[in-house]
Amino acid sequence: MLVLVASGAVPGLDRAWAFDLWLYLPVPVAVGFGIATASLALAPVRGLLVRAFATTSRRGGEAPAWFVAPVLALFFWLLRENQLYGDSKILLFTAARWSFLFPDIGATFLFHLAGVVGQLSGAGAIAVTQAFVCVAGALAVVGFVRVGRLLAPERSGGALVAALILCGGVSRVFFGHVEVYAFVLACAALYLWAGCAFLQGRTGWVAPSLALGLGLWMHLSFVFLVPSHVALLWLAKGRRPAALEAARSLAVMGVPLLLFLGAMLALGRWDDLGLARDTLVEMAGLSGKADPHESWLRGPFAEAGSGTLYTLFSWPHLKYLANAGYLLAPAAAPIVLGFALLRPANLVARRETAFLAATTAMLLVYAAVVRPVWGPYDWDVFALPAACGAALAAQLVVHELSRERRAHFCALVIGASVLLVLVPFVAIGIAPSRPAGLFADEGIERAPGESEWEAFERKIGPWL
Repeated sequence: MLVLVASGAVPGLDRAWAFDLWLYLPVPVAVGFGIATASLALAPVRGLLVRAFATTSRRGGEAPAWFVAPVLALFFWLLRENQLYGDSKILLFTAARWSFLFPDIGATFLFHLAGVVGQLSGAGAIAVTQAFVCVAGALAVVGFVRVGRLLAPERSGGALVAALILCGGVSRVFFGHVEVYAFVLACAALYLWAGCAFLQGRTGWVAPSLALGLGLWMHLSFVFLVPSHVALLWLAKGRRPAALEAARSLAVMGVPLLLFLGAMLALGRWDDLGLARDTLVEMAGLSGKADPHESWLRGPFAEAGSGTLYTLFSWPHLKYLANAGYLLAPAAAPIVLGFALLRPANLVARRETAFLAATTAMLLVYAAVVRPVWGPYDWDVFALPAACGAALAAQLVVHELSRERRAHFCALVIGASVLLVLVPFVAIGIAPSRPAGLFADEGIERAPGESEWEAFERKIGPWL
């Protein structure tokens, strides 16, 4: 069915913007992808992939991170995106003026730093920013492999778990994607590794506290993971953490952000701090503006507005979430929902699974309430929930399925995700061959008397 949808052969789904990525590719390539994806339904084909992975795992040693990370960064750089849309151009412009922005404080500081390096070196802000993103992406991949080594029952399972997490469109953020989410996912991998290592007695409580604190500095969406951190302390001891224990951990968690803000204060960056304060006030709905920027969805009984001013869990909102979820992690939601409905006890059968379930649950709240201002172009806003949800799905697959079933299931899921989403999505970022939809951005033509924002909403309206 997905092959037919991706080929544009299903009437009524021509506006499912995450499902039809093959339409942007040359026709012979799309046909080849269709044949390859359909062949994954055949057991002999999956068996061939399973044997190839097993042989590679046996023959290949574990390359050190100092070697793997630069190779990955170079790979991402060589296939970096050329299509800039959504917040990308705005981030480049504002990072040239401000030291950091709220709420993605640390990530935008790195954008600003990249701009400074680009100006001093003559390489240009875009090139250096994309290099920073590619390096962060390489660190994220290495981090998720380390997470996999803690989660997988076999030694070779680290790469398999990482592949299950990153085989969807979420990995597009590593390919020089001019946005903050490669940095966010690098911090997410660090936090998940530190949390699982803490549960296994490999590290103390300071490691996950500092890892989450680094994430909070990088992007304040990590505040939604604070409850998962409290759950982590609970799971480690088998009891509710004492108030002093929780307060101590939360205090350590705040250190990276407080140190950074203190440094900005000491350097006299009053304008940057003032802008952050004003943005915080506006996001909290306390600005008093007649027409404020709405960062969150409207309540269930509120009236929907134009564009992406969705009412919470309205049909357009659910449609958007389905597209974004499929684009980022195609198999994560079906896997987790399947276990939740058929084997709910598996979600808490192991301490690591319960920890990942807690992170996923809180980030689903974030994904549900945040407004995707730029419509389909804001797919990356949901990268953190998708990665953590995919980590939970991977944990369930590697532990709750028999070895034989797991091998064939992983061959199907990883192969289909790569062919249906990851490869075409990366190719679209470089240069779409056909103008099949919004990801082949052809600019905006304004009608007489129409504002630029009204023209943009008219353009994306049919896809919402």
